[in-house]
Amino acid sequence: GKTEAASWSYRQAIARDPRHALSWYGLTLVMLELERADCARAAYARLAALSPALSRRAADAHPELGGTMEAATCESY
Repeated sequence: GKTEAASWSYRQAIARDPRHALSWYGLTLVMLELERADCARAAYARLAALSPALSRRAADAHPELGGTMEAATCESY
């Protein structure tokens, strides 16, 4: 559906520019919507490294982003 399409779009944007924080933010939110907490936390970790302000916004809205990252079960970013 639309969420999977958004995921694909964010991944394409990240492939073009891995430092584009808004794409990492969007991917984080999409992964949460898809109930892929492991991938959301992996994307969030990349977001936090690029933009502390956006990562705080995401964490404030989605406390489930805290905790141990399980990137091993998520596709590589």
